[in-house]
Amino acid sequence: MGARAEHLINENNAKHLAEHADPDKAETLEMFRANGAKASAIVRGLSDAELDRSGTVLADIPVMTVHQAIEGILINHVHEHLGSIRATTGAK
Repeated sequence: MGARAEHLINENNAKHLAEHADPDKAETLEMFRANGAKASAIVRGLSDAELDRSGTVLADIPVMTVHQAIEGILINHVHEHLGSIRATTGAK
């Protein structure tokens, strides 16, 4: 990922943190459930042709297909956060 793309992601993360500065566990789990359900419904509804479409997601990264974006952002990126959360909380 390029520096500009990383900067944009960091800006969005900072904005989200400012909007949700002191979330409690219940709020966090509810956001995860609601947003996860929405994302899952959208992904399940995509056709093979839609998954194969490609375009620019962020300026500093190569063009990617919808399928690649789903794997890279919705799956792998979320797993990276999960690893960070587990390391911070000591959870397995």
